Amino acid sequence: MLKLKKNIEGIERTSYVKDDNEDLLSDGLVDCSLGTNPFGCSEQIHLWGELGKANVNSYPNHPYKTLREAICSYWKGQAGIVSGNVIIGNGSISILSKVSGMIVDSGTRVLGYCPQFTDYAHCVRVNCGTYEQVDLRRERKLRFDASEFKGRVGGGYGALYIDNPNNPTGQVLELSDIESIVREAKRQGVWAIVDEAYGDFMDKENSAVSLVGDYENLIVVRSFSKGFGLAGLRVGYAVCSEEFADLYRRVDTPFGISSPGHLAAVLALGDEAFLKDSAERVKANKEAIIDSCYGIKVMHTSMRVPIMTLEHPDHDTDFKGLLIENGVLTESGSDFVNLGKNHVRLRVPRETGRLLEALRRIEEGI
Repeated sequence: MLKLKKNIEGIERTSYVKDDNEDLLSDGLVDCSLGTNPFGCSEQIHLWGELGKANVNSYPNHPYKTLREAICSYWKGQAGIVSGNVIIGNGSISILSKVSGMIVDSGTRVLGYCPQFTDYAHCVRVNCGTYEQVDLRRERKLRFDASEFKGRVGGGYGALYIDNPNNPTGQVLELSDIESIVREAKRQGVWAIVDEAYGDFMDKENSAVSLVGDYENLIVVRSFSKGFGLAGLRVGYAVCSEEFADLYRRVDTPFGISSPGHLAAVLALGDEAFLKDSAERVKANKEAIIDSCYGIKVMHTSMRVPIMTLEHPDHDTDFKGLLIENGVLTESGSDFVNLGKNHVRLRVPRETGRLLEALRRIEEGI
């Protein structure tokens, strides 16, 4: 009889990424769902003649020395990292999955806070671990409480998981709070994973990358899918101690990213002006969205991060379904721990006209 690991038998996928999104978008809905950059990517990436130089008939230039050095240069003003601190992977979720495979085992307890990136909790369960959370409070509009989270660190956990900016609220956690938690985790012998997938929408000075040299328990994971707008090319990276990065490369498989992805990521790092422009345009659109909400509540968020959580006052309302009826596709709050079907995660669209009209109609019915 064929056998599977016991924890895999009967496991259910936990994710807000749904199989029907493609069909819904083909119906002409305004896409406010998956967390991409609504303004595309740098003009540098549109130089497809350059990308055409990436020989698709040859294997990529493993171990991606050019990209790792470009990442080090990108962080030169904030962190003294070297190539040996950098891990390259097939999007940040792939790195999170492999890191979990290295540090999570049967009986390992991982502490997060909720709502947050749903798929990471799934990674923990796939690796036989247990995911537990500190619930953010509705009366605080889901604002993160660093003191409460830090107070739970010494509870026998093997790892902590913090996403900053938070997914789905888009709030930015202060670096001083992150460091206080990472310091306590180090004292307790606990790994600290900081997921900065949306980190390119916050100031570089607020990134935990600057802390890696002082905390060997810290692993900072980043993506080229969000701020840099390269979601379709699947490139991510992590910054951590050289010792952990060396172990990671020993268990990793080669050729994790494509040659076009490698080249595009290097080109993207050279255009920080695009990131700044995107953040300012996100801010303008987000302000317009928030200004249109009266009966609908907006959870605590940062204005330059393109995602946000909205709450319909009627707990029995399927808010995602209501928005679809009004021509807008979002992610349902029911796919996040500590949210309900009357919540949605909304990604700011490039143009706000149709979204604002949909929100106006919904507000009239409240």
